[in-house]
Amino acid sequence: MNDIKIILSNTHSFIQCPNFEIRKKISDLLSYEAPGGYFARRHIPYWDGRIRLLSKDDHFPTGLYSRVKAFLAKKGIPYHEKDTRTPPRASLTLKMAIPFAPRDYQLEAAKISETEPRGVFLMAVGSGKTCTAAMVIEKKKVPTLFVVPDTGLREQATECFSEWFGENNVTNNLLSKKLIVVSNIQKIMHTDRKVFEKFKMLICDEFHHAAAKSYIKLNQWCKEAYYRYGFTGTFLRADGSDMAMHGVLSNVIYTKTASDLIEAGYLVRPHIHIIKYDTPRRNCDYKTAYNLIVQDYALNKIIADIAIDEIKREKQTLILVRRKQHGEVLAELIPKATYLNGDDPLELREKVKKKFIEKKIPCLIATAIFGEGIDIPSINTLINARFQKTEIQTTQGIGRALRKFPGKEKADVYDFLLTGQKHLQSHSVERIMTYRREKSFKISLKNP
Repeated sequence: MNDIKIILSNTHSFIQCPNFEIRKKISDLLSYEAPGGYFARRHIPYWDGRIRLLSKDDHFPTGLYSRVKAFLAKKGIPYHEKDTRTPPRASLTLKMAIPFAPRDYQLEAAKISETEPRGVFLMAVGSGKTCTAAMVIEKKKVPTLFVVPDTGLREQATECFSEWFGENNVTNNLLSKKLIVVSNIQKIMHTDRKVFEKFKMLICDEFHHAAAKSYIKLNQWCKEAYYRYGFTGTFLRADGSDMAMHGVLSNVIYTKTASDLIEAGYLVRPHIHIIKYDTPRRNCDYKTAYNLIVQDYALNKIIADIAIDEIKREKQTLILVRRKQHGEVLAELIPKATYLNGDDPLELREKVKKKFIEKKIPCLIATAIFGEGIDIPSINTLINARFQKTEIQTTQGIGRALRKFPGKEKADVYDFLLTGQKHLQSHSVERIMTYRREKSFKISLKNP
């Protein structure tokens, strides 16, 4: 009656469960509430507001098998497993040549891949995830697709891998015969899916994006990829769809926090200054409140004054903004600042980045293009003027400032506690709570 059979494959697995009640419990286990689902189910009587990853034909993403297995074991429910996956034979001749010695924890993380064929490496920003991923590639020696979220990171990773493995082995051209391919997810979505059948290993950088539909599609297309790994500095999703990310790969198999790296001397300690600012009390929605705060001259003057003081102290200062308009306003108030946004060509971004590292530009204002995966170790001061709540944005942002650099002993980070408007205040509190989760962060609250 309860004879359950699970057939495993690289992408999706099949569960044969005659018992309706058990199947219902497994379906509930492999589900999460959709954004707005609580309200939607009031108007859609046939939907419970949840997204279910167990399909109607009883297939589920293989990355969730550990959850199913743990559930059945806990309930004492017997089952039979048939694993149709075949570990690929190492077919590439690879020798990684890097001009520095790998860190102990990077060696430790890469070694885990010897026993774990899939999973997520949760490693703080600044831990050297690209180097660790390259060490995994060297160990497996199979055709590999290394996926990044944008073109800037694609060029950066391609350059690193080409230096370490040789240009003959690395490309960012998906149609090339070279078997270590670096590509951004947008390019992948416009490529014939048959191209991906040659890859035996899939590695996703900045893996917190993997709940997106494009990554879920990629998971299906790479049907021959036995090895699957993800690297990220923050595994959480603000929309609660972290289960969909687990489905693409699997659970976290290695963790190294920012505090771990600070105490070990690999990152500098951040001194986080929370500036309290009372906004006019407005009864409005978040979008309206955000528009008004971006245009608030008094607040922008505080941001500008902080930046100007840091520039006078010869501190390399990065200001992160969410909207182009906000960047333009701050650029007018800070005479020595350079402003970059997504409309600027990649060539210009790289040129400005180089000048900033060389301290020829003292202050850089940037939108999200400099919030993820960008390595600028010379940053002394970070001003978070995004006013967003997400842990991903907060963690990725502060990571820009923690890398070590000659003469750099600490990083000053400025953020804001916006009071007087419920949405902005709630988001401020969430950012502060994110900082507090790291035991090695030094946090202080002050008035402007």
